[in-house]
Amino acid sequence: MFYLGNGSRAFEIQQGHAKQGGIAGNRPDILMGSADWKRRNMSDRIEAIIPVLAPDLQVRIMGILVLALADNRLAWQLYADGHYEQLRAGEGEVSIALHDVLMQQALEKHR
Repeated sequence: MFYLGNGSRAFEIQQGHAKQGGIAGNRPDILMGSADWKRRNMSDRIEAIIPVLAPDLQVRIMGILVLALADNRLAWQLYADGHYEQLRAGEGEVSIALHDVLMQQALEKHR
């Protein structure tokens, strides 16, 4: 089993408190893309981003995004001044590593 080493290609887009539905008829819109948005990828080739319309896939992707934001072991925080700091579980906090949790979920699903 392997994971992309340089980040997620899933996005949650919220547009304020709009009462109208998003692309799929609800908020937020969930989108997936083909590559990371680094300058080399955006200027030298074509990249695609598409909406995820299936409600079950939206729920699954949102669960992964929520888990990714809870990662306090393998994630890095980017600050406004451009420096990164690796996140660590605080005193008494449970350590959460996104890849470990996803691997465990996959193993449990296929038992």
